[in-house]
Amino acid sequence: MKKTRYARISFEEMQSLSKAIALAFSRKYGTPEAIIYVERGGMVFGRLLSDYLGVSRLYGIRARHYPKTNAMASTVHLEGMETLPESWPNDKHILVADDIADTGKTLNAILSELRKSIPNIATATMLRKPRSIILPDFFGKTLDNDVWAIFDYEEMETGADFKKSGNRGGQDFMRKKYGIGRNARSKANSTAGFGK
Repeated sequence: MKKTRYARISFEEMQSLSKAIALAFSRKYGTPEAIIYVERGGMVFGRLLSDYLGVSRLYGIRARHYPKTNAMASTVHLEGMETLPESWPNDKHILVADDIADTGKTLNAILSELRKSIPNIATATMLRKPRSIILPDFFGKTLDNDVWAIFDYEEMETGADFKKSGNRGGQDFMRKKYGIGRNARSKANSTAGFGK
């Protein structure tokens, strides 16, 4: 389904969703043994959860999607699995955090791998879409399938992507919500400086 609508997810909303998810998790499972976040989208969410849950053990996993030959589907290759401990306690949960369950393919691939060595896993995402093949154990809110979620921490990247792909609706949204115009990335780079 083509994404034709856009939603800004502000830092304040991310904090609010993360606090609610942390509270729900702690009421059900207590404090997790560790948080495994999915890079890059889950990095900020994982850090917020670690703060609200009082967890210092964070691990990052990177998921790369590679298209299958002559098919619409993709395979997911995971990186960073070797940095995880070889064994985990049986009495505590591990929390897997990502920013959004869009198709659910990333979470599905990660869970398939992690379940080989981790007895208790819970999943959390700030957002989810109805089409996702995975329903996270905890999520902040649901977006329609045709909505493109734009997090405050990715405004320049998303603006540049919309420009590169010729996505006029996305470019208009970025201009209205973030003030990002045609030369967003180069303008940001030229104004960054030290000691001015």
